[in-house]
Amino acid sequence: MSVVFESSFDIIKKINVKITSDVVEANYPPTFILKNENNGTFDGNKRWASYGIGNWIDFKFDESLDIYGIDVAWYRGNERRHTFKIYAGHAQVFNGVSTGNDSVYETYKFLEPISTRNIRIVCYGNTYDQWNEIAAVAFRTEPVTVPTIAAFPDCPDGQHWHQALSKCVEDVVTKPPIIVINDALQTVKHGDRILIDGSNSSDPNGSPLFYEWIQTRGELVMASSLLQPTITFVAPTVDTELVFRLKVTNEGNLYTTKDARIVVRSEIPICPPGQVWSESLKECVSTKPHATLDVDQQKPVIKSKKRVKNT
Repeated sequence: MSVVFESSFDIIKKINVKITSDVVEANYPPTFILKNENNGTFDGNKRWASYGIGNWIDFKFDESLDIYGIDVAWYRGNERRHTFKIYAGHAQVFNGVSTGNDSVYETYKFLEPISTRNIRIVCYGNTYDQWNEIAAVAFRTEPVTVPTIAAFPDCPDGQHWHQALSKCVEDVVTKPPIIVINDALQTVKHGDRILIDGSNSSDPNGSPLFYEWIQTRGELVMASSLLQPTITFVAPTVDTELVFRLKVTNEGNLYTTKDARIVVRSEIPICPPGQVWSESLKECVSTKPHATLDVDQQKPVIKSKKRVKNT
């Protein structure tokens, strides 16, 4: 589903524009203007917002414009960094990330001015979650003289710049993420504060990972940061079994899921020193790592007994 509305720019000259985007889930529309320098203001309470990787917002002007760059004011732009691309028609003219330092306009200058009737911004979430939120966009119709934000370096055909790795990686993402949940099975007592940690998950393709937790079983609890690698919550005061499912998605939209199981009890069996209760085995087990045999050691080593003569 897409959202379409008609607007016009009254700064510099009147330009009618048709703005189209994917599904919008916040106060709409934000501010869009034409400008030379930093004139014009915007209402920070209005914004375009859409959840998901690769979501876009499109601007179609009623006449062709020479555009030297655009200014974007990201919603809460001083708290998070947004990854995005800008297209003029079918040509990519900017690929980069916001600084995360400003809640006002940041300027993104094109290498060359583009004559176009169509500008599209494609968003890839931010450093906190997969929300894409823009408070205002301004299109620069004269040469840019203010400080600008640098674009990502160009990469060879078939590759793209990976900001987190600071290198070019393959465009084709063929493998799903690998999920690692520390202490995926825990037995806890009523009222304990619980941490479930999926931050050791990884992606074979080297692409960014996006996290989403949902509770699928047990007494409902209020967990924090459901879009982060780790979640915390307080165990309920009833005996129950909680199951949280972690879904980890990479930038190729391939994903893996894994469950974390939390057994909540009023009391946990007391184990001897150096042992902990294992919910899966229903017994106390040693906290010391088990020794392993060398691969070449196929037979047990039998030690000879030393005889002691009686005197």
